[in-house]
Amino acid sequence: MSEGEMAAWLHVGSAALIGSIGLFIAMYRAYRNEWQHEEEMEQLREILAKEKEEQKKRSEQKYKEFQERRKEYDNRWTGKR
Repeated sequence: MSEGEMAAWLHVGSAALIGSIGLFIAMYRAYRNEWQHEEEMEQLREILAKEKEEQKKRSEQKYKEFQERRKEYDNRWTGKR
C-alpha cells in the first residue's frame, strides 16, 4: 500500500468516525428532547387534571348555592318556613 492510499484510508476512516460520532450525538439529543417533551406533557396533564377537579368543585358549589337560593325563594312564596 502506498503512502497516498494509506492517507486516503485514514481520511475515509476519520470521516466515518466523525460521522458516526455526529450521528450518535444527534440521536442522543433527539431522545433527550423527546423524553423532556414527554415529561413536560405529563406535568401539563397533571395541572389540567387539578384545574378540572377544582372547576368541578366550584361548579358543584355554585349549583348547591343555587339550589339553596331556589329553595329559599320557593319557601318565601309558598309561605313555608
